[in-house]
Amino acid sequence: MNNQKIYTWQQEGWPRYTYSRDDVFGSVLAYERAAGSFKGAFRQLTPEQQGQSALECMISTAMNTSAIEGEDLDELSIRSSIRAHLNMPVLETHRREMRADGVSAMTVEAKVSFNEPLSSGWLHRLHKMVLAHIEVSTFSDVLVGQYRITEHDMVIQSGPIGREVVHYVAPPSKDVPAMMDELISWCVKPESNVSGIEKAALAHLWFETIHPYDDGNGRIGRALAEKMLSEDLGFPSVGNLSEAIYADKNEYHQQLNDASKSLDVTAWVNWFACTAAKGQELALGVIDGVMEKARFWHQHENKPMSQRQEKAINKMFDLNSRDFGMTAAKYGSMTKCSKATATRDITELAGWGCFVSSGKGKGIKYNLVIPPVLDLNSLKLDAAIDVEFSREGHKGADSGPSM
Repeated sequence: MNNQKIYTWQQEGWPRYTYSRDDVFGSVLAYERAAGSFKGAFRQLTPEQQGQSALECMISTAMNTSAIEGEDLDELSIRSSIRAHLNMPVLETHRREMRADGVSAMTVEAKVSFNEPLSSGWLHRLHKMVLAHIEVSTFSDVLVGQYRITEHDMVIQSGPIGREVVHYVAPPSKDVPAMMDELISWCVKPESNVSGIEKAALAHLWFETIHPYDDGNGRIGRALAEKMLSEDLGFPSVGNLSEAIYADKNEYHQQLNDASKSLDVTAWVNWFACTAAKGQELALGVIDGVMEKARFWHQHENKPMSQRQEKAINKMFDLNSRDFGMTAAKYGSMTKCSKATATRDITELAGWGCFVSSGKGKGIKYNLVIPPVLDLNSLKLDAAIDVEFSREGHKGADSGPSM
């Protein structure tokens, strides 16, 4: 490999990252406020509503952390797998697929074991889950549940053969165990002068720089960042970090690429904190959706609905509460009934004010009549007391923590 010191792991002082605390103050404060707003809203939910909100956020995490890696997984398969791993009733068992089941298992495990001290065992366990489809293959030489041990360089590149573009070269495999031990030691060590979001940003970057596995580094690295955020919050983070990253995935990869070449990671910490704040805002939207569903059923609790009608409505809430476009054909396929029964059921639901129609004739479609949207402004005001990040404690600091 070229001896030129291009990457941070080749530079003197790594992994001592530096960044300006004044320059990241605004983005860190934005995250702390968003997290406080979410915490305030979450606390006002019933236990059942909290569970539903957490479920929807886990589904989003599994879907989006895979999508960042170019895997377009089926949402119903993800939903069924996560429900199964949470020991919840599963209606779509036939839709569970191995890739979806693996990332679902990893997502659930990362949440339920968030307070387990970070260790190589914890990381390997998640790795075995997310790459279970590879582990059972007899045609793959990818190591699963252990660090990479190949003698050749791990090169991240793209482009056609002969015109490849090298994005990153990871440290030699022989150095990975010691590097990971150092990272893990730092993660488990209390850092009184580092906020949770800063720690998550640094841990994620540090992990991706080491790139310890043959495959799955991105998904495991984001799970590690979520763990750091959960430890800071004191309960499993249900913020939609991966969804926020996926919405800006090109910039995510560019920020990681830039941060792999300079020990000054101010730009990275800024970007990560802003993106994590967006993830908290997305999670607030999930809470709003759960509350909409609760208000819908409260409004229609006295309607004499059949099990078919209840099943169809719940699926519409799960898949697209705003613009599902229900038709008699969809309803019949969903509930396993005849077209005549589907038409009768839909007509009843429209008559009760559950459905609103659009279009005419064969093009007619139905959507849910959504109750008024939850006003979260008062919750955000109440949650301000949860923000513990203060300007006073960070003024004048110009570098990151000692690592």
